[in-house]
Amino acid sequence: MLAVFALFASLVASVSATLTNITITDNSPTIKYTPSRSGDSYQTWNVSYTGNDWSTTSPGNLSQGTSQHLTYYIGATATFGFRGTGIYINGSATGDDAEVTVGGEVITPRGLPASKEGMKDQLWDVVVKVNGNRGVFLYGITFTVDIGNDG
Repeated sequence: MLAVFALFASLVASVSATLTNITITDNSPTIKYTPSRSGDSYQTWNVSYTGNDWSTTSPGNLSQGTSQHLTYYIGATATFGFRGTGIYINGSATGDDAEVTVGGEVITPRGLPASKEGMKDQLWDVVVKVNGNRGVFLYGITFTVDIGNDG
């Protein structure tokens, strides 16, 4: 019985992790925007698209191109949860207009983009908080997960 346990333990020890990056856009329903998901960018987050000319927007040509969420509203947040070992927040902010926390720890008090790697494989919460009114843009989030064994 002890030999079987030793064999099993050696097999488990030889299994290697396969780390994979998963990218979501700023429009993913897994991101919670507060005060709201879309509205006036001076009061909440606002979503726009690279392929839209707002002077010709109609129901037939909404949501064309690449999206981005923008806000000038101090106190607005974008929150995301994941299980994994790394996080990359793709966005832009001037100076200290955005603060990013992962698991309650500030990883960057100076804007976007932001990232953290080499984290313990567990559940994490990520918060992008707007601290200034010069504009914070969020384009997407990439997180690293351990999908288990190769093959």
